[in-house]
Amino acid sequence: MIIVIIIGAIAIAMRVVQDTEPANATSASVPSQMLQITTKRTPAVDLPPADTGAFKPQHICKAAIASIMQRKVKGIKATKPNAQGVVYLSYQRPQDGERFAYQCKLSSDYVVWSEKGVQSDRWLGSGEVDSVVMFTVNGNSLKISELYVDSTIEHTFKLSEL
Repeated sequence: MIIVIIIGAIAIAMRVVQDTEPANATSASVPSQMLQITTKRTPAVDLPPADTGAFKPQHICKAAIASIMQRKVKGIKATKPNAQGVVYLSYQRPQDGERFAYQCKLSSDYVVWSEKGVQSDRWLGSGEVDSVVMFTVNGNSLKISELYVDSTIEHTFKLSEL
């Protein structure tokens, strides 16, 4: 599905105007391929988790957030899942000490996540997102796959790392 992002189009148009037109120009022609972003449909968020083997939900969520945020898994703290299956995670960025917090749950073989307390389309299972995250367990190996429209990023973790 192709969606035109109006704010992005305005920013791109403004940049084109600034880069190619005199200061008093008021409009610019922006190539259509610059305005189109393809997204993925959000997965269902209320399905029972797929088989997690020896991995607990907090292990899978911790690995997923480490992958998505490009962080070391050891620096991420995770709670046990609450009654609704939600795991809360946090880490502190070493460069400036800023703390980040997330919520995560498993739905089938999907990892559903968002910033803590945020009711995003990704968290609610509605609308479109830039990527979806899936997990696969094979013995003591966990694979986290970030599926984007045009690429996939995969990270593998051993149970002993989590």
